[in-house]
Order: sequence, then structure tokens, then C-alpha cells
Amino acid sequence: MKTRTKIIIASVIAFLLICCIVLYIVGVSIYNGVFQVRFTTNELTKFHLSEFDGLKCEESGFTSNDGQKIAGYKYYSDAKSPKGVLVFAHGFGAGGQCGYMNIFNFFASNGYIVYAYDATGNDLSEGEVIGGFPQGVIDLDYALNHVKAQEWSKDLPIALMGYSWGSYCVNNVLTFHPDVKAVVSVSGFNSSMDLIEYEGVNMVGPIAYTMLPFAKLNEIF
Repeated sequence: MKTRTKIIIASVIAFLLICCIVLYIVGVSIYNGVFQVRFTTNELTKFHLSEFDGLKCEESGFTSNDGQKIAGYKYYSDAKSPKGVLVFAHGFGAGGQCGYMNIFNFFASNGYIVYAYDATGNDLSEGEVIGGFPQGVIDLDYALNHVKAQEWSKDLPIALMGYSWGSYCVNNVLTFHPDVKAVVSVSGFNSSMDLIEYEGVNMVGPIAYTMLPFAKLNEIF
């Protein structure tokens, strides 16, 4: 009887381990399927500097965490004395910062310097893939350090604005930059797992809940 009980217990443990392995593989595969890609802005949604009278732009790139070169840009208007600096983080899936130049023009024409960049794996920045939600926060952290080191930002208040994924980034980077004066969060969320849960349930139903812990582990490591 004891031998039979041991066999049953061992079988149950083996079954649970197999289930965990399968769920991990499936969860990680789905996560990587979303984030192990590059994005380039579609020409139909891309803005060009020539479309905005008075808007100036200077290249001002930086290097992010793995040595990848990030394409960054300082937007401004000569007609206005700068009131502050707005650092902009773009959304996920449509490409980089050039799809938001109309926003940059609005703030520049109202006296703000706007700093925007293509996150890792987008448009003119290096990186074979996006990598995941946390990479956006990392890039924004490096972007803020870069902006703070520039002479043109000296003594100016810094604010953040982000859309979707960029909104998640501006919400979470505050842990590292509590000196930021203001945040504009558009279509944002605070937790990457909340969004992954929502999208996962829509895709595969309640079984998505069993994969969430493994997706979280993959995001951490």
C-alpha cells in the first residue's frame, strides 16, 4: 500500500511538473511572439519636419543599457524662450517617435523643448527586437539621464508624456526620477501584467491565468 501511494504521489508530482513546463513554454512563446519583433513607422502615419512651420529639430541620441544606439531628437522653436522640457515616450507597435510630431509641434510652439526618441527595436534605433515592456522603462531612464546632462536643459523643469506603452513607461520611470515635475499619461496602464492578462484572456480565454506567472518570470529574467 505504501509503495502504491508513493507511485501515485510521484505520478501527480510528475504530471504537475509537466503541466508547469508546458505552460511556461506556451506563456513564454506567446510573450516572445509579441515582443521579439522590430517595428518601423508606416509612411502613411509618419510626419516630416517640413510639415510644421517654425519647428526645429536637432539629433541628440544616446546609448541604452546593452550598448544599443538610440536615435533621439530635440524639438524646439526659435520664437519661444523655453519654459521647460517635455520628454516623450511613444507607443507600441506603430514604430518610433516620428508619428507624434504634431504633438511635438504643439508643445514647441507653446514654449517647450520636446525630447523624443525611438525606443530599442524601433525605426532608427538599434536593437534586433523590442524585448518587452520593461525595455521601454529602461530606455526612458537612459533618455532622462541624457536630457539632464545637456546644457539646454539646465535649470529647466522636466515633464513626461507617454502614449500607451510609453504611458506605462512614464508612470514607472518615476521611481528612478522623482524630480520630474509633471506627467501626462495617455491611454496608459501601471502594470504590464494587467495588460497581458487582459489581452491573454481575450486571445485564449481563462486558461491565460495559468500562464501569467510564467510570463511574469520571463519578463523579470
